[in-house]
Amino acid sequence: MMRQWAKDVRLRDGTNVVWQLGCAMIAAGLSYFFYRSGISGFPAVLWFVFAGLVILRCLTFAETYLVSPPDRIVQRWRFLGLVLLWTRGFSVESFTGIQQRHRRGYDDSVWQVGLVRRSGRFVSVKSFASSSVNGPCAEANLYAVELAGATRLPLLETAVTET
Repeated sequence: MMRQWAKDVRLRDGTNVVWQLGCAMIAAGLSYFFYRSGISGFPAVLWFVFAGLVILRCLTFAETYLVSPPDRIVQRWRFLGLVLLWTRGFSVESFTGIQQRHRRGYDDSVWQVGLVRRSGRFVSVKSFASSSVNGPCAEANLYAVELAGATRLPLLETAVTET
């Protein structure tokens, strides 16, 4: 049975989908402008390769699943949410616990809930936007407890970063 934990359209750092689509549109718009203005040669090749990579990255969304049995965490990246580009699987034993990460902004904050690998790498599962800069996000807390129960991993200390 495959249980989807998050079909969360976001960049890895928690930025919402509006920024992803905005960056893709800017890259496409600049590409069209350069094409119409007659750009050619090496600068054209360099720009269009760069713009293509930006657009590909901005229109690729991650999904995280818990597959049981056997207990495995599976990440899938899809272009436009439809075309499967990459799948990566981990055993639950390769993680040390569930962690919440808080990124403080000037007027808002983003809470991420994810799994921490034995190497210390954070694998984001879901992001929550919060208007409260100081207090914890209740949705993120509830989600972390639910994820910990499903994976039987301990909750780790919350990490806070400034932006």
